[in-house]
Amino acid sequence: MNRVLVSWLGIEKDFTPDGEVNMSGPTVNFYKHYYEHDFHVLLVTEENVQKALIFKKTVEEKFKNIFIILKPQNVDGVHWNLKQLKYIGEQVLMELKDYQIDIFFSTGSAIMKIAWFILHYTLGLNTRLLQIVKPEESHSRTKPDLYILDFETSQVPLAALIRQHVLQRDYQADLIFTPTLEKVYDRAYKIAQASDAHLFITGDQGTGKETLARYIHKSSVRESKPFNVIDCAAYPEQELEFRLMGFKRGSFPGATYDSRGLLVETNGGTLYLKNFDALTYRMQNILRRFMEDGFVHPLVGRDKKVNVRLLFGTSRPVKDLLKDKVIMPELYYYVGLNIHLPSFELLPVDEKKQIINEFNARKRKLYHRKQALEFCQALWNFFISYSFPGNLTELQTILDTLYIFGQDVEVCTDLLPDYISVEPELPSLTLADVEKIHIEKVLRMFHGNKSRTARALGVALNTLKKKINDYGIDMEAILRNQ
Repeated sequence: MNRVLVSWLGIEKDFTPDGEVNMSGPTVNFYKHYYEHDFHVLLVTEENVQKALIFKKTVEEKFKNIFIILKPQNVDGVHWNLKQLKYIGEQVLMELKDYQIDIFFSTGSAIMKIAWFILHYTLGLNTRLLQIVKPEESHSRTKPDLYILDFETSQVPLAALIRQHVLQRDYQADLIFTPTLEKVYDRAYKIAQASDAHLFITGDQGTGKETLARYIHKSSVRESKPFNVIDCAAYPEQELEFRLMGFKRGSFPGATYDSRGLLVETNGGTLYLKNFDALTYRMQNILRRFMEDGFVHPLVGRDKKVNVRLLFGTSRPVKDLLKDKVIMPELYYYVGLNIHLPSFELLPVDEKKQIINEFNARKRKLYHRKQALEFCQALWNFFISYSFPGNLTELQTILDTLYIFGQDVEVCTDLLPDYISVEPELPSLTLADVEKIHIEKVLRMFHGNKSRTARALGVALNTLKKKINDYGIDMEAILRNQ
């Protein structure tokens, strides 16, 4: 979907006291770092049209990709009227209803912002409320953070809670590259350069599949185009098809507007299909055909030709899905490429510590602590030995709990979430039991493949088979828990 920026000209913020265009103002800063739009609809009062013309000329000479459409409005700049501002905004937004509309929120008066809030909340258009903070107040201290303002339903009648979260910042700085993960991301970077190549991304829940998908998008020539995500397990088949291919108002419960569909809206960019193993054979075949010819075939309306890279995410090994007839062989062989993210449990101890320390430093900033938390030895032992079934997601949730309830700098196991046993039984330390546990871990790492497990352990295949038999290792249980 094409994108348009909408805002009011901010006389106090977009101009210096001397009447010059403020090249450090919020609008120009947005242009410098975040402008990826087809054009900018700039609203201005009639008394400030001359200033707006100066702003337009200066900006378009400075930034060759900026195209500004001025919209002079007959309103009294001294006595703003909410009803009048709401009417003006509604007329402008309805003219742009076929676009993704980004309402830039950092300029304009308080009453203008109230009008934008009301229109965003009530019109049902594809709008976002954006604002930026000054570079010196941002996380990087050099580049302004971009925020999206959104609404969250409240239990209080006729009320809404405003949520603010970072929408975009220096993406590379958010990644953690341990030696193991660096190999995964190096492979992902190479695949990203083949911008038309589709890909399976596998890994247990919480290993960072969507983060990897975003990295691939950001590392490719598609970076400036849309990146969208859809959870295939969240919708019935018919509704999922509507959301991908487009729908008309009333097509299904909750369809209160017309939509061109995610594939059309993502044209030129990347679509990440989360939990794609929930797709029916019919939907898989529709996507396979789309990858072959690039055409979107909506139930109503004309076919459309688009160019979208598809990334398929699943927590199960693709070969197992093929074996269990969950995915079509045609889809499997058409996509071909696969990247697997390792579980946190299987990382070396020094890499686990590196990730824990990095997340700890980030949580210190998030919770505005003067010092990062210090972990007692028992808590470090827990971090290293715990299986982390929720992987990095669970690790971050545990750290959140420690920061919320930890009043002192040093925290210990007594603050761990209730679902975690703080007094786990000590494992057997006999050589045979340790060897059995290690063999089981490596078997799980290679999804029960004995040949690859034997090579990784540095033993003969027959030796591995004998140890599996001697230790009574349950191969069916290992395969079942993949």
